[in-house]
Amino acid sequence: MNIFLVLYPALEFASGILAIVVALRALRNYNISSEKIFLGYEIAFLLIGTSSLLRSAILIETIFSSMKTIIPINAFSDMFQSILSLISYIVLLYYQLKTSFESIKKSLELVPFFIVSNELNLINAFILLYLSLYVLVKYINSRKRNQMIVSMGYFFLSLSHMSYFVRMRFGTALILENFFRFLGLAFFIVMLSETKKIEK
Repeated sequence: MNIFLVLYPALEFASGILAIVVALRALRNYNISSEKIFLGYEIAFLLIGTSSLLRSAILIETIFSSMKTIIPINAFSDMFQSILSLISYIVLLYYQLKTSFESIKKSLELVPFFIVSNELNLINAFILLYLSLYVLVKYINSRKRNQMIVSMGYFFLSLSHMSYFVRMRFGTALILENFFRFLGLAFFIVMLSETKKIEK
């Protein structure tokens, strides 16, 4: 069997598990500090993890039902994950902006809603890139290490959605999508672990 066929759903599954770990750590930090942003992380990454685990199961089924498939693409799993990702990133956007003086309603009005996977991934990438820059500006002003880590996490999650458009032309870029998502989730685990130490 082509190693690519095994590696793609495996990375998708690993990303799902990692996202669930981020959600659980965020819930623990929320119980410790009662900061709303951790509740946002918990809800958003739980959705991301669930979508990745379901997508990996669908991909495995797709691979074994058609062994001649070179690139395991399943339109339903792509659409399902894109929609759940959009919801989870809007949750992140809401809780991130809720901690500042910016208008949530005005910000959300700038986010168009589409039902096509390409458009949804573009929206997801831009939301995450905005969050990365937003937190980076906060880091420049406060020099808090955790804010830099969060900014990097958002940035790599954004890259995972941007790589979606590359994989439309080069199938092997599917691994990039999962690799960037994995890195982004890893940064959040580091941040949440360090926050837990600080809160103690």
